[in-house]
Amino acid sequence: MSDRLKHLEDHGLVERRRYQTNPERYEYVLTVKGLDLILVTQALLQVGDKWAVSGNAGPPLKFVDRKTGHTVKLAMVDGETGERVKARDLQPQAGPGADALIHWRLTHFPK
Repeated sequence: MSDRLKHLEDHGLVERRRYQTNPERYEYVLTVKGLDLILVTQALLQVGDKWAVSGNAGPPLKFVDRKTGHTVKLAMVDGETGERVKARDLQPQAGPGADALIHWRLTHFPK
């Protein structure tokens, strides 16, 4: 576990903070970079909830808007218009940082 935490710390996802001095104890807190992992977590939870991975009792965890209390879920939206985009309408495309492997993989992606 300590190796994993050190790896996350080395990559700027968490930072180690001392919360007690005698004996010394530390906690690991998400950094701004680490907070972006909430998107990944939310996406995985949303898929698990859709397919009732935890059974029929309902979602074991949900994200809500602090102001309204309404449940929040991720959605894919058009980067320019903000309109929702359905998964079946997504098409991967090489970006400016694409290397030869990405270009090769895209030639094997169904159109």
